Amino acid sequence: MTTLGVRAHLILESFARHQQLLLLLVILALAATLRFYRLDTIPPGLSTDDALEASDATAVLDGHWQIFFPGGGGREPLFVYAVALAVNFLGPTTLAVHLPVALAGVATVLALYLCARELFDWRVGVLTAALVALSYWHLHESRTGQRAILVPLVTALAFYFFWRGWKTHQPSSFVAAGVCFGLTWYTYGAARVVPLILLALVGALARLRPKQLSTNARNLSLCALCALIMLAPLAIYFWLYPESLTHRMMQVSSNELTLPGLLAAFGRNLLPTFRMFSFAGDAQWKYNLPGRPVFDALGSAFFYSGIGLTLARSRRPEYLLLLLWLAIGLLPGALSDESPHFLRTIVALPVTYIFPALALVGLYDYIRTRGQVIARRVSLAAIMLLLVYWGALTTRDYFEKFANAPEVYQYFYGDLSAVADFLSRQDPDARAYLSVEYSDLNATQMRYYSWRRVFPPLRLFDAARGWVSSADPPTALYVLP
Repeated sequence: MTTLGVRAHLILESFARHQQLLLLLVILALAATLRFYRLDTIPPGLSTDDALEASDATAVLDGHWQIFFPGGGGREPLFVYAVALAVNFLGPTTLAVHLPVALAGVATVLALYLCARELFDWRVGVLTAALVALSYWHLHESRTGQRAILVPLVTALAFYFFWRGWKTHQPSSFVAAGVCFGLTWYTYGAARVVPLILLALVGALARLRPKQLSTNARNLSLCALCALIMLAPLAIYFWLYPESLTHRMMQVSSNELTLPGLLAAFGRNLLPTFRMFSFAGDAQWKYNLPGRPVFDALGSAFFYSGIGLTLARSRRPEYLLLLLWLAIGLLPGALSDESPHFLRTIVALPVTYIFPALALVGLYDYIRTRGQVIARRVSLAAIMLLLVYWGALTTRDYFEKFANAPEVYQYFYGDLSAVADFLSRQDPDARAYLSVEYSDLNATQMRYYSWRRVFPPLRLFDAARGWVSSADPPTALYVLP
């Protein structure tokens, strides 16, 4: 190649890299817009689970540091400390609980771009990032106070670093992968299956790629060692308090952790779990627009086409990883009741959007190799229109249907958030009586909202059951949401 040809080639490569970066920045901007728009008011308050996370965060700021938070069935610590950081700067507000979730949601879009690009190419990476950024499932979980949102982020980073190390044989990548695999246990209970995906993959590679596995044997050991070191503090806690490891699992599986009990749960919940992709999604307002499936008809067609393409190439390690990731990632939902459950299946969220990205790229490549220039341009335009269409559906369903539903105000206790703002402006010497329906659960929310704020002394009662007479009525406030 002549000097002029080399220069032209380098210029084209640089232009292509800048195009990729620009596309990624646009996608991240879209993801951020959807996740931060009216984050302080949609949802309008904190669900019971959100309030428990927030209450633990204030306990951390009061000096009660823990490696595991046993209340409410047990909660992993990573999200609690992230919320504590936000509360430290923003105070005990609804936004302080939702902000770390939204930040993690945007970071997940970037992490999935890196992961899908490393597994396949930049086109699959860009499309996966776009699909996740515009997806309802991920958007919904990116705007509530649920620690599960950290699972897709850490899992995508773990497999990004692992695959990068697998291809380059760099020990540093395996160290980073090991740290991330260990860190998954600090996010959410369902993430405990993530190491199983890696173990199943390594077992399959021992048969499919024995030479390559042997080459990476030392690095795999290094990855496992880093994961164990990262996991050690939490493992010691579970060894000292073994009931903390299984308590929540027993709650969600009808208190049956025996093999027959798990098999029975699997039989009950497998079909509803698979139906969530195209037919009937999670029915709970906390996790979804009730009943909304992950994909519409068009999205389902590309999702299943991507699975079919992956099955046809399943002897290639990167495609095998996708199948194992999906199957094992769905297990926590299939083994527990209340299926389909968008949080318990959240390990499978990243790979869910890689499948339609593969199908779209495969269709474009088919047209490119057999069609004219105009056909390629039309196919690119069609992909763009599909993304716009799916983004419009997500925006409508979340910011119109979900945000304006009366049930959302109820499930996220928007009235208690408003009461907190009201009480913060009242005379702190007055006595306040607040009518609530569930004194035990609602006390957690009010305890969070009143943390280190100047509130009137507050007592809870249920006005539907009776009335409380104040000892000093001239200065008493009765609040009935």
